[in-house]
Amino acid sequence: MAAPNGNVGAYWDISTAVQKSQELEGPVCLLEMGDNIGAGSAAKATWIAQALMQEGDCRAYVALCDPAVVAGAQQAGIGASLQLSIGGQPDEIDGIPLKGMFEIVSLHAGRFAEDAPQHGGKTEFDMGPTVILLATNGLTLQVTTHRTSPWSLGQLTHCGLDPPAFQIIVAKGGNAPLAAYKDVCPNFIRVDTPGITSANMERLAYTHRRSPMYPFERDATWPPTQ
Repeated sequence: MAAPNGNVGAYWDISTAVQKSQELEGPVCLLEMGDNIGAGSAAKATWIAQALMQEGDCRAYVALCDPAVVAGAQQAGIGASLQLSIGGQPDEIDGIPLKGMFEIVSLHAGRFAEDAPQHGGKTEFDMGPTVILLATNGLTLQVTTHRTSPWSLGQLTHCGLDPPAFQIIVAKGGNAPLAAYKDVCPNFIRVDTPGITSANMERLAYTHRRSPMYPFERDATWPPTQ
């Protein structure tokens, strides 16, 4: 499911995607196109997470990679509540850090196996030490030490999370998460987020590009060659 945004492809903007996700049968999987881990992103973009933090009762799941936060949670221990700054980076394309008060729900080694490989035959995963955090509005964060592509529901279930219990599951990928999440997510929305893996060509900066060029200039023409 998608809606046009920009010249190329069909994607929802963040605000519309979050709003529509509350109206559709869930869980709704929001595909975070700008932070596609399989394409080489840092797994720390906070754009969708920031929007979810503004929701009231938020039954949503987001994974972020932030080793420093994991280390701090390990020291504090399960049950502690901490004021944290997670992911993102000031003045960078991944957005600003996600800030708030979070309860440490559980701590995990971060290793799990997939019985039915969904992407590239990968069966063994190692996220490194991992912490499950709960925001005051109900948003669940999984913070990992290593970047981990969303290729298996085991990423959630091995940490004691029940995927169908969420209305929104954010997956940092474009196509690979479809096979892994299709058994629990009746709806998928591709979200046009900033990032180094953005699928929206208009978000990218170009140093050498001829003009006019479609689709940047919609009235571009191609005269017949002699």
